[in-house]
Amino acid sequence: MVGVVVEDIRVQEDLEQELERARAALELTGSAVVVSDPEALEARLNEAARRLLAQVRDGEERLYGLTAPPPDTPAGFSHSVDVELHSRGRAGSRVFQPPASRGRRSGHRARARP
Repeated sequence: MVGVVVEDIRVQEDLEQELERARAALELTGSAVVVSDPEALEARLNEAARRLLAQVRDGEERLYGLTAPPPDTPAGFSHSVDVELHSRGRAGSRVFQPPASRGRRSGHRARARP
């Protein structure tokens, strides 16, 4: 029993390290990333996501609508959302959500296209 618990701890540590490497790679590319966790009260945004959201009119209020899957969508999805910018212009945001691992967290990557 102890061996199984130790192995589970090692697997969890490996997954956490892999997640940190993925986050670092996304930061280097300047990708906007939103991570939502059903156990957390609020989504976590990286700096690129905060900058992107700051350009969107009513961005904070629209965050969950921008990252929510369209109806009848499989576990992973991708969709485009048109948004109005503070600069009075419009832009499109492409949202990608990979299937959540173990049904826990989901991450959203967004890119604005002028």
